[in-house]
Amino acid sequence: MRGTAKSIIIFFTFLQLCLTSAKAQDRICIGIDQNTFITALNHKMGLEAIFYGDSLKIIDLNLFKVIESKKINFPSEIKISDLTALYLKNTIYLFSNNGGEVYQLTNDSLLRIDDSFNHKMQQGSFLFEYQDYAFRYGGYGFWAFRNFFTSYNFNTKGWEIVLPEGSKEFPQGSGKGTIAKVIGDSCYIFGGEEANLQAPIVFQPNNAFWIFHISTRKWELLGEINPNLNQSKHMVILGDDNKIIYLEPQISKVLDLEKNEVKIYKNNAIGINLYEEAEDHRICNYEYKGAYYLLFRLSSQDKNRTLLKTKRIYSNPPIGSEVVFQSHTNEKEWFSVLISLMVGLILIMVYTRKVKVRKKNRIQILSGKLLYKQRTMDLTPQQLELMNLFIKSNELSSHDILEIISNDHLHYTQNMRNLHKIINELNLKLQLLTNDANDLIVEEKSQIDGRIKIYKINSNFLVK
Repeated sequence: MRGTAKSIIIFFTFLQLCLTSAKAQDRICIGIDQNTFITALNHKMGLEAIFYGDSLKIIDLNLFKVIESKKINFPSEIKISDLTALYLKNTIYLFSNNGGEVYQLTNDSLLRIDDSFNHKMQQGSFLFEYQDYAFRYGGYGFWAFRNFFTSYNFNTKGWEIVLPEGSKEFPQGSGKGTIAKVIGDSCYIFGGEEANLQAPIVFQPNNAFWIFHISTRKWELLGEINPNLNQSKHMVILGDDNKIIYLEPQISKVLDLEKNEVKIYKNNAIGINLYEEAEDHRICNYEYKGAYYLLFRLSSQDKNRTLLKTKRIYSNPPIGSEVVFQSHTNEKEWFSVLISLMVGLILIMVYTRKVKVRKKNRIQILSGKLLYKQRTMDLTPQQLELMNLFIKSNELSSHDILEIISNDHLHYTQNMRNLHKIINELNLKLQLLTNDANDLIVEEKSQIDGRIKIYKINSNFLVK
């Protein structure tokens, strides 16, 4: 019995050691919490650079181990807290948060490589990498937010404006939390703050949701961001699969910009603790190949910042869903459809009224009688048939009329007399009906063959 108990104790001790060892492999201690931390990720190589105080550690995320650790000689005129890092072309660069200064990490020193200056015109701009180049969007300076991109040119050693050559509409400009997310050939711009146009020193939430088409350099307003996203206090994690995570105190919101979809998940203990400890937004937490790499204190008693590798910061399944933005396109489409329907109805009403007025002021055939302005006139069967032909065609030949009135027992000359008689009688009835002294049916020679007589009726009095 004692041997069995001893075996159980040994087994659980071994199991605990294994679990402790496994957990240790998912954590790397970086430095004490009092240091200023900034991070940068090389997506192609899977390398994360972490600056803390005057030191740097580079972690190979594929192996999850430190492959380089060293002290950095910072120029006396700069502070690490004034910089943001990018990993470009397998080289680490640091950029001033206030202006145009660019520093390259060479060995253990930061060397300034730009010919620009600290202009302080893009404070709070969003710095990001696109095709191994550094880009900024927005930012604040001189009582205005910027509404354009700038790109650092390594050849000219200066920043250049990316001209929106294909645009007719433009954002107002924003910064201080604005996100620029490149997916394929599109750059989504949303969030952050903008200036009140009536009081530029007053900042307000930037509600517009824009897309910049990189190949055509054209801006397009997609709509307004979901108020639940823009008004919440959150920490941003840029996902590895073109998604963005808004980490809130108890929930995580996963934004799929292309699908305009937000899925809401309940945070686990890691997500809750990460949000509480991640007040310094210069620290970027990343997702890489399906795992999250989070730099924070594992507990309130811990004095060190630790890089934690984990598969989950929230629990499945989702507990809700929302949209990222309310589409202006849909509103415009519905508005266009509504306007089109209204215009169509108005045109139909106008046309119907015109037809009614036209019919009222034209001769119609109704129940075997001629109708004109509420007056009627009886017709003989031959006259009725002849009027129907005139309504179909304004011009009839003598042959057309003879087919109606001709009598085989009569001579041609007699049939022609009857033709003239029916025309005269019909003209008389039309004059009495319309109060018009002129003959509505007139006789002319055919322009094709002068030997043929044709009869025309005044079409202004007829309804077609």
